[in-house]
Amino acid sequence: LSDSINNLKDDVVSREQLIRDMSHEFKTPIAAVKGYAEGLKFGIANSPEKVEKYCDVIVNQCDKMDNLVKSMLNLSKIDSMKSDEEKSTFLISELNETIESSFEMKLLDNHINFVKNEYSDQFIRADFMLMQQAISNYLDNAIRHTSHGGTVEINYMFENNGFKVTVFNTGETINNNELEHLWDVFYKVDKSRTQNGTANYGVGLAIVKKVADIHDGKVWVENQDNGVLFGIFIPQS
Repeated sequence: LSDSINNLKDDVVSREQLIRDMSHEFKTPIAAVKGYAEGLKFGIANSPEKVEKYCDVIVNQCDKMDNLVKSMLNLSKIDSMKSDEEKSTFLISELNETIESSFEMKLLDNHINFVKNEYSDQFIRADFMLMQQAISNYLDNAIRHTSHGGTVEINYMFENNGFKVTVFNTGETINNNELEHLWDVFYKVDKSRTQNGTANYGVGLAIVKKVADIHDGKVWVENQDNGVLFGIFIPQS
């Protein structure tokens, strides 16, 4: 009973922190929308070009808030799932083709070299949609932290009675003291890995960890000589 009460208290504290973090994340786009809307209202945008620019900013910030809400709803949905709820058996190639087709244009637009290993096409037992989302989140994160001309590499493999996927991207490494916190929702690293001075990991990595937990698996991140590698392991025994 004492353990249950302590877990409940921890959950309450965690949810309160999440609400504070979400409120903070919404403040910037809301302020931007308000400022540019007032600019339109009071005629500060006094040319067609400025009007178009102001409208583009408002649309982009609304998209940002929309994506944030969808991510949080998705995280909440995954958090309530059970380990065997939607498991099925499928080939690695089926998973890879679905993911690769989603990122083909994004990789080309960002001039990023994409590399994948020659994997042995085997059957996996897992939740297909959750695995697709977890690996897609890793790839999206890798692309966001890779400069033009950089490399993103994905590897599929079986080892230790499990299915392992790693996603590597070239670029700045992360302070070792911060690696364990990357799975926290909205975590921002102090030392930037991006050109704009912020490295917000949002909700994506938290979702990957939830997916691993549902499958009784694990996630990890490690610095390498010329970049950062993220991984997920799903037991198959």
